[in-house]
Amino acid sequence: MKTILYIHGYGSNSNATKAQLLKAMVPEHRVIVPTYDFNHHTAGEIQEQIRQTVESEKVDMLLGSSLGGFHALCTLPWFEGPVWAVNPVTDPLPQFKKAIIPRLEKQAPQLLPDALKNLNSYQGLVDEVFSHLPQRDGQVSLALSTDDETLGDHHHTASLFPKAAYIIWRDNSGHHFTRFEELREAIRATIDKI
Repeated sequence: MKTILYIHGYGSNSNATKAQLLKAMVPEHRVIVPTYDFNHHTAGEIQEQIRQTVESEKVDMLLGSSLGGFHALCTLPWFEGPVWAVNPVTDPLPQFKKAIIPRLEKQAPQLLPDALKNLNSYQGLVDEVFSHLPQRDGQVSLALSTDDETLGDHHHTASLFPKAAYIIWRDNSGHHFTRFEELREAIRATIDKI
């Protein structure tokens, strides 16, 4: 039995649909799904929470979606197991300014001061970690939508990982990658190699 850590995206939680689908896809393995509070923790604090979970739970594989995919990729300097990223954010600050901050201003203005400080902390993680990710043959796998209405074109993302084990493109899947179940065989093959 292998242990897989699922890292959800912004606005999601431990009940994320993809996390539940992942559990159903690999019932013989243990899937851990903590809830991360991106509004109340800096990027560095989230990375530390992930690292603590990886170490304490002896995690064999990471799978992250959207902002969770960004965080999964940022573990590459210290995590040597396979990493799957589903429609990962690769440049968080512009995405926060375009989508998240306007939503917070309308729906939860009381969260804005803390959220702004914590979301702005992602520039440091981009500069210090994401911009210098190691390239190990076959460690990273990507699942990318051709029609991601939130992040747009993922061709730049794919180009960042020329040594990827898998780069799987799906049409009609959107940012939420609604065709996640179609990754079953590739994810199982990744686990089998651990």
